[in-house]
Amino acid sequence: MTGTDLVVMCNRRTVGTISSVGERLSFIYEPTWLADAEAFAISLSLPLASRRYEPDEAHSFFANLLPEGQVRIAIAQRLKLTEANDHAMLRALGGDCAGALSILPRSNGESASTPISDDYRPLPLALIGRVPDANSIYAEVVGEGQTRLSLAGAQDKLPVYVDHQGALFVPMGEAASNAILKFPSARFKSLPENEVLMSRLAAKLGLPSCALTLVHGGGRHRCALIKRYDRFEAEDGRTMRLHQEDFCQALKVSPAKKYEQDGGPRFAEVFAIVQNHSTRAARDALALLRWTLFNILAGNADGHAKNLSLLLCPGSGIELAPFYDLVCTRAYEPRISRMGAMRIGSSFDPGQIDAQDWRDFAQSIGMSERLVISELRTLANAISSAFAQVEAEFTMEYGKTPVAAIIGRVIKDQVRRTLALLA
Repeated sequence: MTGTDLVVMCNRRTVGTISSVGERLSFIYEPTWLADAEAFAISLSLPLASRRYEPDEAHSFFANLLPEGQVRIAIAQRLKLTEANDHAMLRALGGDCAGALSILPRSNGESASTPISDDYRPLPLALIGRVPDANSIYAEVVGEGQTRLSLAGAQDKLPVYVDHQGALFVPMGEAASNAILKFPSARFKSLPENEVLMSRLAAKLGLPSCALTLVHGGGRHRCALIKRYDRFEAEDGRTMRLHQEDFCQALKVSPAKKYEQDGGPRFAEVFAIVQNHSTRAARDALALLRWTLFNILAGNADGHAKNLSLLLCPGSGIELAPFYDLVCTRAYEPRISRMGAMRIGSSFDPGQIDAQDWRDFAQSIGMSERLVISELRTLANAISSAFAQVEAEFTMEYGKTPVAAIIGRVIKDQVRRTLALLA
C-alpha cells in the first residue's frame, strides 16, 4: 500500500483499499472487514472475497459515486484537478458519499491521513435560491476548507445537514449529511418545483418516493430539500449511514453509459436485479413496474439505471430504495429529448408505445402481459385526478407555479396517447 491509496470506511470501520492503476481504480477488502460478522459486500458487482478486484471489475462502482457533466467540470477547475482523474476526485470529495461509504486519503498502510470529524458549518443563506452560473454552487462549497462531499449526477446539488430546528449546515471533513439541497437551474425553469410536484404525485399514487419540500433563502428562487433515505439518527444523536448502490454500480456499468442508447442497462437487466437480489422481490418488482409506467405517463424521460438504487437495511436485507430524481422532463422540450432512457418493446419514444411493445416488455421482464396492462390502465385512470390534488395542496403551501400547468397538460396528453395506442 502507498500514500496514494484511498481507504474505504463504513461508519468508522475500515472496509478496504482503493489503489490507482494508471487512470483506473482497483479495490481489495480489508481482512478485518472480511472477518467481521456484520460485514457486507459494498456492491453486487464486488462480492466479499479475499482477492483484489482489478479495474475492469471495480472502477465503475467508485466512478458512479462522483458528479458528472458541467458540475464535474466546475469542480475540477475549482480544485485544480484533471477532470478525468477519478482517483483525485474521490480523494477530494469522498468524505460523504451516497450510501454508507466514506473514502479518505491514506498516509500510510495503517491509517487515514485526515482525522474523523463531525463538524458542521452553517450554510450561507445567500446560496439558497440563487440560480447557479457555469461555476456551480456545489463547486464553490466543496472548494472551501475541509468540505469533502460527493453526489453523483449532473444537477447542481449539495449534501447538507438539517437540525431539529430546520437550520441548514454544510458537513465538514467526514461528517454525515442527512439531506440534499437541489438548486434552481438557469436552463430549466422551476426545476425544484417540478421535482417536488412529481415526487408528491408519485407518493399520492402509492409509489415509495423521497420526501421533498421547498426552501427559501437569500435569493428570489427556491430550492428543493430532499430527506436522505440512506441516513438515520442513532440514539446518541449522531447521523448514521445506510449502505446503498445504484443499478449502474450493481451492473458494473460506467456512468457514461447510464442510458440504454449509449450501451447502458435494459429493463430486463434492471428487473432481474430486483427479482434475483431483493429480499422482498415480488413487492419491489411491482414497485419497479409502477415506476416505469409512472415515468411514461408523467413525462419523465430520464428514468435511467442511476436513478434506481438498492438499499441495505439491517435486519431486513436488500430492498429497492425509495424513488428519487423524478422530474417531468417533457416540460422542457425540446431542450431535453422526449426519448426514454430505456426501451419499452422496440420503442424509446413514449408517444409511440403500442400493444405489441407492451407484450414484448412484459415478456422481457418476466411478468404477465395481463398484469402489466392492468397496472398501466389503473395508473392511467388515476394519475390526472391525483395530480390535480397534488397541485392544489402545493398551491396552498407554496403558491402557484407555472410549471404545474405544463405538467398537467403533459400528463393528460400522454394518458390519452398511451391508452389510444394500447387499444
